[in-house]
Amino acid sequence: MSEHVDIADESIGEYASLILKHIELVLHDGVQLYLDEVPLNYSIAEMLTQNGWASTDVKTRYPNSDRRADIVTHHPEHQLKIINETKYLICDFPGAKRGNKKWTVVGGVVAQHLGIKSGKDINAVDDVQKLNMAVGTHVSFLLICFESVARCGDESIRQFVNLTGLNNKPWNRFDAQWPWIHSLSIDHLVKCHLWCRPISQDDNQESRSEN
Repeated sequence: MSEHVDIADESIGEYASLILKHIELVLHDGVQLYLDEVPLNYSIAEMLTQNGWASTDVKTRYPNSDRRADIVTHHPEHQLKIINETKYLICDFPGAKRGNKKWTVVGGVVAQHLGIKSGKDINAVDDVQKLNMAVGTHVSFLLICFESVARCGDESIRQFVNLTGLNNKPWNRFDAQWPWIHSLSIDHLVKCHLWCRPISQDDNQESRSEN
């Protein structure tokens, strides 16, 4: 493996670690439920910039498209440019109104938000596919899941990963989880998953070409 690839892999590991640690910090800093994706992306971009990863959350446009990325990050020293999409997945949280419907492991609104079932045009599968338009060195997808022992998102996420190919090379996966600090029960969890892969030169050339 070349020195350049080793440096890139090490830097991506640092990038992932910074994001996952920051999410745990901000979600425990007086946030009673969760930040909307817009302020969360702003907070992540600000933190990365302070740590030497110049970042913007000002919805940078994808080439030849009206669609925009959530976060674009540069690391000048290693010549990396990472385009990120972020998605929340809410399975359960303290005080959630559960109603009378039985929890389905794979189904309902959770599956629609992931995009493994039809029902919502804006979903996680769509976000992953959108990354195929990116121009840079890497893309990443951040999924933040709020759940409980009784209402767990693992199986839905497993199907989402299989559908999108996030479990295949060259994707790398970084995970973190912790008990939800504002819950009186240890049953509530926050799970974060970050996938990252390099962009091939072929991908870059195709994205730059005219439609």
